[in-house]
Amino acid sequence: MDSKQAAMELERLYQDLSVSEQKFKTVADYTSNWEYWINPSGRLEWMSRACQKVTGYAEEEFFKDQHLLESITHPEDATIIRDHLISIGSNAPCTEEIEFRIIHRDGTVRQIQHTCQSVHDASGNYLGRRSANRDVTSQKQAEKEKHYLQAQMLQSAKLASIGTLAAGVAHEINNPLTILLGNLSVLVEQVPIWMKPEFRERFDVLAFQKRVQHMEEAGNRIAAIIGTLLNYSRGDCGTYPCAVDLNQCVVETVAFCKTLLQKSGVEVVCDLAPERPFIVGNIGCLNQVVMNLLTNARDAMDSVTGERKIVIRTRCQGDLSQLIVSDDGAGIPGADVTKIFDPFFSTKSPGKGTGLGLSIVHTIISKWEGSIEVQSKPGEGATFTVSLKTAAALPKASSQKCAA
Repeated sequence: MDSKQAAMELERLYQDLSVSEQKFKTVADYTSNWEYWINPSGRLEWMSRACQKVTGYAEEEFFKDQHLLESITHPEDATIIRDHLISIGSNAPCTEEIEFRIIHRDGTVRQIQHTCQSVHDASGNYLGRRSANRDVTSQKQAEKEKHYLQAQMLQSAKLASIGTLAAGVAHEINNPLTILLGNLSVLVEQVPIWMKPEFRERFDVLAFQKRVQHMEEAGNRIAAIIGTLLNYSRGDCGTYPCAVDLNQCVVETVAFCKTLLQKSGVEVVCDLAPERPFIVGNIGCLNQVVMNLLTNARDAMDSVTGERKIVIRTRCQGDLSQLIVSDDGAGIPGADVTKIFDPFFSTKSPGKGTGLGLSIVHTIISKWEGSIEVQSKPGEGATFTVSLKTAAALPKASSQKCAA
């Protein structure tokens, strides 16, 4: 082959190479992956247009600043990039995969899946390194949401099991309790007989009467607890709504939580509306709302060394009835106020809460087309205000007591 033929062949090969390179660039430019090539000297030689979509920076900016990728890497992931560059420094044949975060030009954080492979010719000479970065932010978010939904389903199943267990225990206790209270009623009715002189001389009838009364009060207390447990275990909060006495619900729930609150050194003060607000809802779920707000307030005061007090108010405001729960706790940081109603969000240490209490409250109130608002400043406690539609007026009960 003479020199002219050799030159023509070389030109043909060059043209073929140019066409092949152009095809490769075209394919790479239209893929969603951010592709680039590092030459043997370690400098960036080529980059696909997808870099701007993934990072917000154009190819020219990466060529101008060869360390731009390291600069936009999330500070917490800087060691990942540093260790990766060290591991590929030998240029040995290998494929590396890592994940790290970058800060996009618009300030958002993107999750990047990086793959790179060293390229060698037939003789083993190092030609460079082909790298591909893929934005997997949406995929990671979808996985996170999937895990959250799975955890939520598991927690819902646990709560359903607890409700079923509570209902079963309540029914089992209720049967012998009915017999006990029935017999106590008979004894109470017979007290006048025991007051006759012939019996009073033989034993202390008054002491006997007091014991019977105490037994009856204890039995009624157990019956009230069972009733509350049954209310908690009943159906969906949006099912069979009826007019519910908000004041009565507060009284019952505070009584139910009395021992728990006293052990925590918490005083509960009730300021109940004299006009007796009634709301359209479900008694079991309203009890749950009050209890969750009470326990949340109690937990908020764990770090309080002085007086611990929860104030519960009920109010009638036009066509709305309000439940207001205030505590003297540590308050809620401003950054957390928008998150407190999110499922599984908790500022408590692991094992001290599921992070579901306020989320459940929010869900119940939303089903009833109501609202819940929070006012709080760090160090100044918190106040939760629940507003619900007022039901038609119903007969008022004779008395209400609230103390804990």
